[in-house]
Amino acid sequence: MEVDGNIIDIKKITAPLLTIVAEADDLVSPESSLAIKNYVSSKDKTSLTIAGGHIGLCMSKMAHEKLWPETAKWILSH
Repeated sequence: MEVDGNIIDIKKITAPLLTIVAEADDLVSPESSLAIKNYVSSKDKTSLTIAGGHIGLCMSKMAHEKLWPETAKWILSH
């Protein structure tokens, strides 16, 4: 992977990884989002999935009731 002209080896990433996925995302497919787990060396690889699409991931009732509280708990535990 290249960022700003620098080659980044994502296999060197060892930090805990949280992947947030929208099941019906029409911009970033769930398969594409989850694939990162195959390329990083993190031991802790957690995924949170929510029904809905790309915008619903941030703004839906389910996101506010379930996804963001679970995300906050995950962050605080790491």
